[in-house]
Amino acid sequence: MDLERLKIYHELLNTAVWERYKLLPQISALVATLLVVATFNERILPLTNCVRFLLVAFLVLIPASIIGYLVALHQAEKHAEKNIKNISNRRPTEQMKRGLFTAYLPWVIAGIFTILIVQIIFLIL
Repeated sequence: MDLERLKIYHELLNTAVWERYKLLPQISALVATLLVVATFNERILPLTNCVRFLLVAFLVLIPASIIGYLVALHQAEKHAEKNIKNISNRRPTEQMKRGLFTAYLPWVIAGIFTILIVQIIFLIL
């Protein structure tokens, strides 16, 4: 019975990791790229204030959605860890060890990426 519950929580963790907010950063990046490419030729899309606003809006969505994705993953991880510990009699598993550089790497990259996008937004405006 406990193994079945453990399997369910592992599946919950995998689903949360791979599905939540997965498409929003990709869609935002693709739309922002499309707008940038379209503005290369003034006949296709003139760089008006409206286009600048749309470009800035989609650029803001990219780091916002990535940070939202990371927060959702963190919450799902905490929930799964709590339930795995309850089922396994409070023994932490190898994946639950903290302090690894790889555990913080996505946050560092998201921070750097956010700073770069803010700089690009200032150049657009």
